[in-house]
Amino acid sequence: MREAMTEAVVSPHGEQPADDFPLLQSEVKRERFLALDALRGIAALGVCLHHLQFVSHIRFWTLTQNAYLFVELFFVLSGFVIAHATSGKLRNHADAKRFMIRRVGRVWPLHAVMLAAFVFVEAILYVLVHKANLVLPRQPFSEDRTLLGIPLNFFLIQGLVPYEGGGWNAPSWSISVEMAAYVLFTLTALIPNRLLSTGLRLALMTTALAALLFADAILPIERCVYCFFLGTFIWKLPRRGRFNGTIAEIIAILASIVSLLWTNQHLQFVVCPLIFSVTIYIFSCKKGYISRYFADSKSFIYLGDISYSIYIVHFFVAFSLYNSVKVILPKIGFRITTAPPDLVLINGSMIIMDVLTAMYLVMIVVLASLTYRFVEKPGIRIFGKWAKKYS
Repeated sequence: MREAMTEAVVSPHGEQPADDFPLLQSEVKRERFLALDALRGIAALGVCLHHLQFVSHIRFWTLTQNAYLFVELFFVLSGFVIAHATSGKLRNHADAKRFMIRRVGRVWPLHAVMLAAFVFVEAILYVLVHKANLVLPRQPFSEDRTLLGIPLNFFLIQGLVPYEGGGWNAPSWSISVEMAAYVLFTLTALIPNRLLSTGLRLALMTTALAALLFADAILPIERCVYCFFLGTFIWKLPRRGRFNGTIAEIIAILASIVSLLWTNQHLQFVVCPLIFSVTIYIFSCKKGYISRYFADSKSFIYLGDISYSIYIVHFFVAFSLYNSVKVILPKIGFRITTAPPDLVLINGSMIIMDVLTAMYLVMIVVLASLTYRFVEKPGIRIFGKWAKKYS
């Protein structure tokens, strides 16, 4: 995730510079908001818990059930960071090409690897069903994992096409619509008139907001565009105000938690990003104990580093663990029961499921560490070299 650069600066706050989104290999790195990276890592683990179909104690918390809304936090953070990293740098078509190549290199390689992993498993299941008479609750290459869904996922358009058979690695829909947001951001950045550029971004954000409020169906692209451009505007706010940072950070965290306890989906998709935006702004100011602790903690910094891997690999782990419990364990003497909506319980013990949930999180972090090192970082380097020809 972090590339070697020929020139670097350290911010006056002692934070590491950011090098996720350099446009030129010789470009001076910009300040990296380590506390925000930590928030992203914590939110990624929340999404992991939301997708695990186990009858555990934590599963029935409202906070866990609504943790899918952390995707809104990712979108706002993405807009904030992209605006910060590209400020004044997207001036022509060469800059735009370089930026988009690097963004593809940042998200697509790991996405493609995990898609291949899902397809490989599905192919094995297909063989077992047709050659070994294995009985499964769902036929391979059906429902949300169809053959047509493979090219949609490969080209990262599954979140833009209303096709239910393109689920595969379910969380990747957000990467698809975020790529669309990058394109919109880049197009508006190339407009010479700054006022017009800002006005178009505001129009995109308000149009998406109106759709979230009044449209019957909520589309993925609406969620992303609203949050992403909200994040770009949050970045523009001055971060020199006088306030008690620690108290503000505590209030922001509590407000974010409370926002996840609501049940009205239209309000959630509108209000949660606003509260997340305030939280991001407060933590970006680095005035409180919590943000400074995150920025100084190697564990939280690393969690932020591997947060994208956590998000992309976790569904494969959840899928594999769930099906192993449901299909294999009954054959070796365990009693498996199910509860709505299709949650599993081993031997009637939620304690067992709590232990398995903890093991699940550990497995995700371990796998994410490997994919971060052997997929993400090499992918960034390779696409970075391709982008150099536009320097």
